[in-house]
Parts: sequence; structure tokens; C-alpha cells
Amino acid sequence: MDFPHNDFWWQSSKALKNKAVEKVLHLKDKRYVALLLVEFVLAMAVVASIIFWLDYRYNVVEFPFNIIIFGLCIFAVLRFYSYTAQFRAEREMQRRTSFRIFLLEFLIFMILVSAAYIYQDRAINTLPYPYNFALFLVVLLPMVFIYINEKYLKPA
Repeated sequence: MDFPHNDFWWQSSKALKNKAVEKVLHLKDKRYVALLLVEFVLAMAVVASIIFWLDYRYNVVEFPFNIIIFGLCIFAVLRFYSYTAQFRAEREMQRRTSFRIFLLEFLIFMILVSAAYIYQDRAINTLPYPYNFALFLVVLLPMVFIYINEKYLKPA
């Protein structure tokens, strides 16, 4: 039996692309599109730095230096993102902050750093691929859900 899963994914990706293009073309403030593009590029830079500097299959730099390079890349991304603060303030994109939000951000950061360390160390990372990724998501998703609920969805 031939499954139409390829056709489904193709139609879904085409619909998402068309919807994104439609939304971008109808925006009045083109600087907002530029901000979205900058945020996308920065997110991809973080993903690339995780892959290239923390994954032992692609990494050519030895252990302590790969963590330093990874930290410098993340610092560069955060530094570049800080230049968008004025635009985000103009668009009233600043969200409220509190000590609880800070703790959630710190906890999520520690989960990500711990997962990166465990992933790159073959002695600790004993689960095969789909299971270690599923465990990572099980640990991370509740914190991300609480964080999004606290920072963006809760009324002021």
C-alpha cells in the first residue's frame, strides 16, 4: 500500500510557505519583517553553533575549547540581538519580567547546557538517538510551557 505521507508533507510545507509570504506582504512596517528575519538568522546561528561545536561527529576542536567557542557564539548572538531593543520598544514588544521568569529562564538555560554536555560526552550519553532526544524533550517542554504561560499568556 502506498502511503501519501510525502504528498501530505509537501502540501503542508507549501501551505505554510504561502501563508508566511501572505502575512509578510501585508505588513505595513517593513522593519518588522527585518526584525523577524534577524531573529530567524540568530536562531539558526544558535542551532549551527550547537551542531558544529558541541556534536562530536562534526567537531574538530578539542573539549574545553569547543565549549569556549560555543559560549562566544552565543554571546555574539545575544549581543547582536540586544541591538534590536529600540525597535522592540517602539513596537511595544517588551514583555514583563519578574524573579519567577528569571528563575524559569535560568532553569531552561541549565537544562540546555546540561543536555549539550551530556550529548557530546559519549560516556554519559548512553541512550540511542530517538530515546535521548525524547528524554530531552520530556525534561524541557514542561519548563518551556510554564515559561511561555508566565511571560506571554498570563494577564498583567
